[in-house]
Amino acid sequence: MANNRLLVKLLPTASLAAADLRANLRPLFESAPQTAAFGLGAAPAWFLADLPDGAATPWDLAHSQVASQLGVDESAVMFAEPDLEQSFPDTNEKNPGGGAMMALDTGCGPVAQANDGGKILGPDKFAWHLDDEFTQLRKAREAVPFNPPRTRIAHIDTGYDRGHEAQPLNLLQNLERSFVDGDNDPNSADDPNRGGAFPDNSGHGTGTISILAGGHLAQFNETLGGAAGADILPLRISNSVVLFRTSAFAQALRYAVDQKVDVISISMGGAPSRAWNEAVNAAYDAGICIVAAAGNNINGAPTRHVVYPARYHRVLAACGVMADGSPYDGLGRGVLRGNFGPDSCMSAALSTYTPNIPWAVFGCGSTVRLNGEGTSAATPQIAAAVALWFEKYKNELPRDWRRVEAVRRALFLSASPAADPERMGHGILRAHAALNVSPVLNLPKSPADSDSFAVLRVLTGFGLADPPPRQNMFEIELAQRWLYNQTLNQLVPDPDSRQEIPEETLRQFMDALIQDDKASVALRRHIASRYLLMFGSSAIDIPVNVVARPPAACQPSIEPFDPPFRRIRTYAVDPSLSTRLATAGLNEISLKVRWEKLEKGPKGEYLHVIDEDASGETYEPVDLNDPRLIATDGWHPSEGNAAFHQQMVYAVAMKTIEHFERALGRPVLWRPQINPENEFDDSQFVRQLTISPHALRQANA
Repeated sequence: MANNRLLVKLLPTASLAAADLRANLRPLFESAPQTAAFGLGAAPAWFLADLPDGAATPWDLAHSQVASQLGVDESAVMFAEPDLEQSFPDTNEKNPGGGAMMALDTGCGPVAQANDGGKILGPDKFAWHLDDEFTQLRKAREAVPFNPPRTRIAHIDTGYDRGHEAQPLNLLQNLERSFVDGDNDPNSADDPNRGGAFPDNSGHGTGTISILAGGHLAQFNETLGGAAGADILPLRISNSVVLFRTSAFAQALRYAVDQKVDVISISMGGAPSRAWNEAVNAAYDAGICIVAAAGNNINGAPTRHVVYPARYHRVLAACGVMADGSPYDGLGRGVLRGNFGPDSCMSAALSTYTPNIPWAVFGCGSTVRLNGEGTSAATPQIAAAVALWFEKYKNELPRDWRRVEAVRRALFLSASPAADPERMGHGILRAHAALNVSPVLNLPKSPADSDSFAVLRVLTGFGLADPPPRQNMFEIELAQRWLYNQTLNQLVPDPDSRQEIPEETLRQFMDALIQDDKASVALRRHIASRYLLMFGSSAIDIPVNVVARPPAACQPSIEPFDPPFRRIRTYAVDPSLSTRLATAGLNEISLKVRWEKLEKGPKGEYLHVIDEDASGETYEPVDLNDPRLIATDGWHPSEGNAAFHQQMVYAVAMKTIEHFERALGRPVLWRPQINPENEFDDSQFVRQLTISPHALRQANA
């Protein structure tokens, strides 16, 4: 169901009501959402949903009738986005011979540094990047012993090889997790294919974790990891950096926050996500410094620009610099090089060394090849420097965002000046020099990113301070298409710059977006309508499927979805107010009661209303399924109408149960279970509540 899975943010009541099993709705995160003020209910929460029907593009599915397919009110859906299969180019995926890097039949022999395509060679010594002339990580590591409780680094990648000599010394194996669909053991980040004949991943995580905190290698008499003494929490989110899900990364970020890590090292990235943004903000507020790879490209594909989450201003973006101090860019055709820019996202970027970095080889025991490259190799070097600085000053630092700002300031001030700030950010990492920069805790807080470009908001809406969910969805999809559509980012090189876009450029931008068949039809149609409003119909070729909805194929057996609720009229306050001319118009309200199949009574899953008076006379039960009542929100409020009494009792009681469930955080009705003998077990079944409107009338009297 690659194109059928969505990330949906729902109000808490909606999550209880969404019972349509076709959607397979389940919480995105293990930890429960925080309770709202005064204990009145849970906060909005993220869910994963597998919808039964696909769409032309993943975003078209998100823009479709999500609420009705989930069985909830449209107003309860705060946001929906596709659970994209993200891609992060990295030639560490392949071996020098061109085969799969981790196919064990390619051999585990030594691999030297490479100068193909103009790559600069480092000094002819193992782990040259640790030297004082480069990152100073060896000197910094020797200056900062790690003592319990040790600084904790979450390593988010493809897992690791427990059998490799370069694995970290202080692995938190009791806490490690896998968020990969289909993994047999979710409590293990060990590569499940280790030792197999044809593993399906690259061992990318084995390489990056060795640079981050790899242990002592006897053959080289060297400790490889920059922060070898730190506690390492491995979190596995994919089989390969070539393909990983948006949801898996969001889950790993939330889990890392729950485990109170200090640093997160993530050598992956992709398109922006609202779930990612919220998880990044939660980590930042908790005092966790995220170091993320700026990204790689080959001939500009899939993008030359910094990818997410590195692009968020609360994340430290890791860019590349070669051994001679030149940017990791400008290499030959078909050769991997690092991403950078636009200028507005380089304010939190730092560079360090790649290519030709030692890289532990998955499945090969003690083999370390010497041609590791990409911003994947740069990221763990910077993350290690952050951990060293945190360890040195851990008794002086508060557990909040101020220490993130403090460590970034230390790294930026101590960095070697950048020869090319547009590509290298604040300069080149000097880890030992950073240790001499004491914490400053009165720095301003970095503003949260909005997932949209203010300069392009004219295309998605009217610049409202609190835009509706659909506009927010258009904005983040537009941000994704800008990142990967080279025509769009050439027309608007830096949409965060807030510079006014010339009218002709805006026309060309909108035209290119309308022609972008990887964008959703919903977004393209929306942009086309804005184009016609702003510029008229001249000189624009709108595709047929964007101009109007394509005719639906004849499907005579389509089953309609149940609506999320039914509207039922009741008195708003007191029946007597309906007898006064001044208040009669204010004393009627239609309650939204979540939809269920009803029998006469009304009789549903929770309630059965039986209207019997003191004399024993039973009144005819109301049928709320009568199409005339459905069309008019039930009977008009009337003291003399027993059918109205019944519908009001049902509506008020069901809303009371709904509010109670919202405060409780779960349904109160236990459904009967089937035991192994296929017999119903109703020992934990809360039986249906029978209510008499007559008894309530007598009690009120």
